[in-house]
Amino acid sequence: MLKHQKSNGFTLTEVLVSIAIVTIMVISTTSIFLSIRRIERHLVTRENMLNEVTNVFNVFSTDPSGFITNLESLYEEGTYSVNEDRTVVTLFYTSSFTSSTTKSNALICTISIEDSIEESYLYTLTLSFENGYDNFPKEEALQRTIRG
Repeated sequence: MLKHQKSNGFTLTEVLVSIAIVTIMVISTTSIFLSIRRIERHLVTRENMLNEVTNVFNVFSTDPSGFITNLESLYEEGTYSVNEDRTVVTLFYTSSFTSSTTKSNALICTISIEDSIEESYLYTLTLSFENGYDNFPKEEALQRTIRG
């Protein structure tokens, strides 16, 4: 009669099931980490963008009549176009909203000057974004008017 010897190892089925379970666990944890990283990048981009908007508004609030000159000294890369009724300044940024010369993303600053009744001017600065950043701040938060 044949004797069955007891094996101390694992069967092929047990090994394959274990590998499948470990693979599923690795894939699920990797996707969680990637999602967290994507959210983190999104938050950093939003924070950088809001800091830049705050910086531009601070420069504008300090001296609205010298806004272009002050902006040119702070942001060396940018395009400036002056019309009779308004000036448009375009500042360029990377996808994480840090200053850049690649011209892939832009913050557009439009300055208009109106005569006022009290022999002063009304300076209005309106900011807008290119490439999908418009949904970050509310539209009302992107305009300031100062009497100067």
